[in-house]
Order: sequence, then C-alpha cells, then structure tokens
Amino acid sequence: MSEVRLSFCAVVKDSLKNIQQMIESIQPIVDEIIIVDTGSSEEVLSYENSVADKVIQTELNGNFALARNRSLEESSGDWILTLDSDETLSPGLLQKIPELIKSAPIDVDGFNFGEVHYVDEASPFPDYWKHLRLYRSKARYSGSVHESIKNLGIRLTIEDENCFVLHHNSRSHQYEKAMIYTANLKRKLAEVESQGNKPMIEYYTYK
Repeated sequence: MSEVRLSFCAVVKDSLKNIQQMIESIQPIVDEIIIVDTGSSEEVLSYENSVADKVIQTELNGNFALARNRSLEESSGDWILTLDSDETLSPGLLQKIPELIKSAPIDVDGFNFGEVHYVDEASPFPDYWKHLRLYRSKARYSGSVHESIKNLGIRLTIEDENCFVLHHNSRSHQYEKAMIYTANLKRKLAEVESQGNKPMIEYYTYK
C-alpha cells in the first residue's frame, strides 16, 4: 500500500500571528500546504510564500465555498486537513490524525472533532457541536456564506478528550465576526427574496 498523503488547505486573510500559529500547529504532520489568500498584506503574503507549497491569491466576492474548493482543487493529497486561521490543533489531535488517515476504513470519508473556544482567555469552553476538519480529497463545498460539504459518506466523530481544535480568538473579536456573518446572511437573504427562491429564502432565514 502506498503512503497516504495529507494536504493542509486553508482560506485566509491577514492576521499574521494567527496564520503563523495555525501553520506551525500542522506542519509536523502534513505533506503539503495550500493557501488561498483573499487579500492579505505583503507581510502576510511573504510569510505564506515562505511556508506553503502553493499560495493562490483571489478575491472572496462573498463566496466562501468557491474559495475553499479552489484550495482543494490545487491539492494532491489523499486526505485534507483544514482549519480557520484562528485555530490550531491540540497536541493529542496532532498525534491522532496520522493514525486516523492510515487506518480509516474505505467507507469512512471524514472525521469530526470537538472544538474549544477562547483558549487564550481565563475561561475557555468546549463547543457542543463537532466540526468536520479532516476528510477525503473528493470533498467539495457548497453554499456561498454558510459553506458545507455534502458529497461525503460516513463521517466518524472523535470523542477523545485530548483531541480537539483550539480556537484562539477573543470573545470580542468573535462578536465582530458574528456581526459580519449576520450582515452577509442578510445580503444573501435580500438577494434570494428578489429572485423569489423560496427554498433559499427559508434557508437564509433559518441561518
């Protein structure tokens, strides 16, 4: 059996400190790093080009799925690991991931991990939901704002208390992100309302 290759794919913009933390977190276990940058400063781009195998510069244009899929299309691994730029891996998860992809049954397409928020603050807390961060390279995203993967089969959830994603942003920063996210949803809702697209009206209203 040939070696199982792992690609790291991320969509980022600015925040050099966060991006450095993210990259340093995953470097020991990945075979290649693919970054889609949607408008960072020259300082950030210089760092990305020094550590990544490919850096693709593009405008986001409100379509997160398109940007994420671009990173997947540029990758060559059998499996994809992805994080947001303000996330890192716990030491336990760093050790666990190579085991998961080498021993994954053929019908398992992905793995969900727990996440702990605000780990740099006095009172971090675990997320109730588990998040898909590791999956086979055939995956593709859909949904311009609340992007998700729908073309995968079985996804297993890793319940190990030592294996989780660490979310570093502060509560105040997360609130700002939430406001931007809400504004994007309102924009998409207005767009589908003008088109009379009832299913998408219900979708964005729910979100």
